[in-house]
Amino acid sequence: MSLARTALRLAVIEALKSDPVIADLCGDRIDDSRIPDLDHQEPVPVIIVTTEDDAGEAFSANNGGVPFDRRCDLVLEIAMQSLAVNDEGQPVGIAAPVTDRELEAHLDLLEHRAIEIITVGETAEAALVRKVARRFNTVKSARYATDETGERLAIRLITLGTVMTAYEPDPFATGTYAALPDPLRIVCLAMPAGSSGELLCQMIDARMPGSTLACSSVGIDLTIAPQVQFDPETGPISEADAEAAGTTFGETITLS
Repeated sequence: MSLARTALRLAVIEALKSDPVIADLCGDRIDDSRIPDLDHQEPVPVIIVTTEDDAGEAFSANNGGVPFDRRCDLVLEIAMQSLAVNDEGQPVGIAAPVTDRELEAHLDLLEHRAIEIITVGETAEAALVRKVARRFNTVKSARYATDETGERLAIRLITLGTVMTAYEPDPFATGTYAALPDPLRIVCLAMPAGSSGELLCQMIDARMPGSTLACSSVGIDLTIAPQVQFDPETGPISEADAEAAGTTFGETITLS
């Protein structure tokens, strides 16, 4: 399901932030699918997390349909970026410098730490990634170069081939984010309070139709109809029993 990609990006961002080296170098410049806001005119490291190609086959070749055994490309754009300004000092965009030895060292260090924390990290945030990704079976690190001049910019694109974890729908889920499918529900429950991840989860949850089964109480209508009691040899025990058999009572009970 497509919301598993959202879960993967959310979990990966939290895992990256939990690595002390990445946190020290990037700070809050780790974002989902967009370039973080910058106010630095000197190059600073950023990491942009995206999910690209996503494909899979049904687990049941005969029946088809969900769940699918899915593979997704998780892409980390690790770059040195700065705020570009014109001659008047006005911001005109975000730019990546032509790379050099020092910039390359920063990129290599961030790549090393990012792959390690995502695939085998031991923090609680890294463990959350493994709720979404069953395993990572391929990796590719590519240089980014400009089309016009072929200059080598301080940008690397890391692609991790990700085997996604398949979850069966849980119609009895209750509590916060009960309307969200797993693994997104699992990831959303772990988002730090007040974080952009939590706000994103709340936005998605608000747009999901609520499950009629995922509720805190269920009302059940009962019809009570007394039955005539018979003795095997003498028939009805009393006339009152026979008369009561024609009377019904309605009642509603609530199960919590």
